[in-house]
Amino acid sequence: MKVAPVPAKERERLKALNEYAILNTEHETAYDFITELASKACGMPVSALSFIDSHRQWFKSCNGVEIAETTAFSLLCSQAIDQPDKVLVVKDLSESDWFGENPFVHKGQPLVFYAAAPIVTPEGYVVGLLAVFDTKPNNISLEHKQQLLLLAAEVVTLLELRKKTRLLKQREDDIKMAYTDLENIAHLASHDLRTPLNNIISLAQLINEEFGEKIGTDGGEYVKFITETAYYMSDLVSSIHSYSKASKLAVDQHDRINTLELLMEIKPLLKIPPHIRFDYHLDCYEITAPSLALKQVLFHLLLNAVQYCDKEAGIIDFTISENNTAWTFVIKDNGEGIAEEDKEKMYYLFKRLRNREKNGENMGIGLAIVKRLIEKMHGELIATSIPGKGSTFSFSIPK
Repeated sequence: MKVAPVPAKERERLKALNEYAILNTEHETAYDFITELASKACGMPVSALSFIDSHRQWFKSCNGVEIAETTAFSLLCSQAIDQPDKVLVVKDLSESDWFGENPFVHKGQPLVFYAAAPIVTPEGYVVGLLAVFDTKPNNISLEHKQQLLLLAAEVVTLLELRKKTRLLKQREDDIKMAYTDLENIAHLASHDLRTPLNNIISLAQLINEEFGEKIGTDGGEYVKFITETAYYMSDLVSSIHSYSKASKLAVDQHDRINTLELLMEIKPLLKIPPHIRFDYHLDCYEITAPSLALKQVLFHLLLNAVQYCDKEAGIIDFTISENNTAWTFVIKDNGEGIAEEDKEKMYYLFKRLRNREKNGENMGIGLAIVKRLIEKMHGELIATSIPGKGSTFSFSIPK
């Protein structure tokens, strides 16, 4: 067999082929089905689907013959690569220089007729051939050529799907690895950092108590700064732990929930001051939802409404309603509202909004947790707010 010269842009062509990761793979029904269709469509006893590597022609599927690969880059391959837009036809291989030694034999007879449609990638590179053979000199019609080209295009569709599936799997693996790393970091932050931070706070308090007079006013300010910074770090560690814990709450198991009982569980945790009136309207007293995730969402939304009430007569209005497809929850308040420039970043993790540092525990994770959990429950959080007049947060959980 004569070895053909290396085609132009061979490096790019091989790169396109390797991206499919198809070489040396096992037989697959989808590809075998295509070679079988090629034989039947063209009325030929033999068909083969091959991919052209740098030094060989490797066969993914054969119908009517058994061959794994040819070990040299042939003139046939070179000719096909140079003609990506048409079917290559050789009426009699025995009268040409395409093969020195014909590797194709069907029922003891060498194959002499050859027609091949190129497998052309979306970028225009020929990575393989879908060929039909006969044991006698022959020809194929224009209709058969078109059918071969259509089947070759279907091969490309399978290859592209294969590539996308591999990329998705790789991204999934990368995400799983990153998630594991984040879990380890969260565990480190929420456990291993607590002890040294508590030690810093205790030592700072001890220095202030025992050596307050010696270090003077300036020294006392430094100690106070160290204490406040350590408390801030401690709150940040607690927030990381809270977010990590909330993010892992299961949402695939739905529980029967009495909405009034759920509200009565949450209400004492809010520590609502006397000047805030809390109204609730429950149109449905039983729902089905992930109970722990829903409780977290309602707690953070209602707590925000309590914390950011700046009116002497505060009002929080909480409603639950339903339709045929979902349960809807609405928390409305007449508090300070959210500034227009803060609306886009209010769901960012650890992003505290202006004038919203009410206490050391508020590290900007409440709304991040809320949004994450609602999305996991296949819902959508909608927020509207008028600065100085109040905010409304609503979300729905599909039934």
